[in-house]
Amino acid sequence: MVDNYTIESILAADCGTTTTRVFLLDLVDDQYRLVAQGAAPTTIAAPHNDIIIGVVQAIRQIEDLTQRKFLDTETKVIRPERTDGTGVDAFVASVSAGAPLRLLLAGLIPEVSIASARRAVSQANALVEGSVLLSDSRRPEAHVDLIRRLKPEAIVMVGGTEGGAVDGLRALADIITLACQLLRRENRPELVFAGNIEARSLIAEKVAGLMNFHPVDNARPSLDEEEIGPLLEELEHLYSDFKVARVPGFGRLSAWSPVTVLPGSKSYSQTIQFLAESLGLNVVGVSVGSTQTILASVVDGDAVTGIGAGWGVGLGAERVLRDAAPERVSRWVLAEDTTPTDVVDAALTKALYPYSIGLTPLEVETEQAIGREALRLTAERTRSLWPGGSYQPYADLPPLWDLIVMSGKFLTSQPTLGQGVMTLLDGLQPIGVCTLVMDSTGVAETLGVVAAVQPLAAAQVLEHDGLVTLGTLVCPVGTVREGEVAMRAKLTYPDKEVLDLEIAPGTVEVIPLSPGQKASLELRPSRQFDIGWGYKGRGAVAEVEGGILGLVIDARGRPLQVPEDDEERARVLQRWRWGIGY
Repeated sequence: MVDNYTIESILAADCGTTTTRVFLLDLVDDQYRLVAQGAAPTTIAAPHNDIIIGVVQAIRQIEDLTQRKFLDTETKVIRPERTDGTGVDAFVASVSAGAPLRLLLAGLIPEVSIASARRAVSQANALVEGSVLLSDSRRPEAHVDLIRRLKPEAIVMVGGTEGGAVDGLRALADIITLACQLLRRENRPELVFAGNIEARSLIAEKVAGLMNFHPVDNARPSLDEEEIGPLLEELEHLYSDFKVARVPGFGRLSAWSPVTVLPGSKSYSQTIQFLAESLGLNVVGVSVGSTQTILASVVDGDAVTGIGAGWGVGLGAERVLRDAAPERVSRWVLAEDTTPTDVVDAALTKALYPYSIGLTPLEVETEQAIGREALRLTAERTRSLWPGGSYQPYADLPPLWDLIVMSGKFLTSQPTLGQGVMTLLDGLQPIGVCTLVMDSTGVAETLGVVAAVQPLAAAQVLEHDGLVTLGTLVCPVGTVREGEVAMRAKLTYPDKEVLDLEIAPGTVEVIPLSPGQKASLELRPSRQFDIGWGYKGRGAVAEVEGGILGLVIDARGRPLQVPEDDEERARVLQRWRWGIGY
């Protein structure tokens, strides 16, 4: 139990796959502020094999910056803070350095229970590497061979509505049991069962002594009912226990913290939920990392976090290349004298050397292309989880958000701000009118775990130091031929000055609107465009807020179309880049 009224100073560590960042939060004039931060390479691999080393290196940087001492002679965090200013009252941490949990799905009908299991997995840091389906044409021995070859870390077994027959589940259990008997004990997977509860004891008896059994509530208790919450919770526990907790040095890191060390995706999701609740808005947080992409979303109070496990711009670049297809990645690259093969080589090189920094136009653009496709893949997989109704007027596009939070070093540290924003727009393809903010310091990804020891610190740092407003996005849906008008707009500034705009289709326009400045925006779309409400041609008047970029009108339409002809594609992409100030 933590007495948060005594917590004044906090060190918060965010241990990513490639980079570890530590933030010092402290009271300044009776308010919690971000005082300093340090960063170092994450040290879970050889030659260090100890996550603590990177954390200590980052803390040493903060010591140099602040001229305060936070580590004792045994390199342990000094707690609580002493009267001479040494130490801190609390240390907390989130860890994203663990590899995704490797899964195999086993079930009866792919369109029913297996589909529910996939929706649960899409919210966990887990990868589905194969499936065993009784409904396919493979013989039982082929399923056994698949399990032996993949050696999954866990098998998620689903199927059977409540009160239904158990014969199919019995057959599945026989296959899994036989496969595990042929595996060495250290290679046997965990078995998570989220099917017909009447088969639970039968399956537990079959696998007893062979593998650990984790029964949870049925993910599909009836054909019309889905309950994936218990399954998702069990997958999160398995990831924490078998991945995060086994990161070298995790035990020592955990001993420093009075609260549970959270997976990075969980901490970030809690930050976005807190932000949505405090503002009363529909919010999505977007973060693209080395091995995963996170879309933490809250719509009308319903929180959904989609995790693109294995899809990232570092170690995850190879998987993005494979799952998105090389031609979809290479279409975004305009570097001179570049072939699709060059793009593939650059992506694979980034996967081999995730710490490398792109120096040539080919390397920079390839990394951005990988980021776009990682975002697109994650958004497509998360789409079925997002709420419907008026908040999602188009089934093949994201819902309507009021606020988008651009997070993570990849998006926020591009050579120019426009490049980061364009990568987000191309990958996520948001619709409607919303505010875009940036987590410029990177602290937002740790504030979810900070809130566990001092909620006020998380709230005040997020308000004062965490987010920078970039401006307002206007992203209509539809397509119009060149030469026509996508929409007309009238921007009325506070001093009553009026700017009349005529927006051409297929363009990105940036209109000046200073940070903190608010203006009235009247939108009059053409009959082929909808500003996000599900009705083409309907206009609206909205109050918009400026920022570092200003007002961004993305009139390229949705879904976004990239020309297939190379010359036309190069011309269109270059026009988009000029529009955003690439």
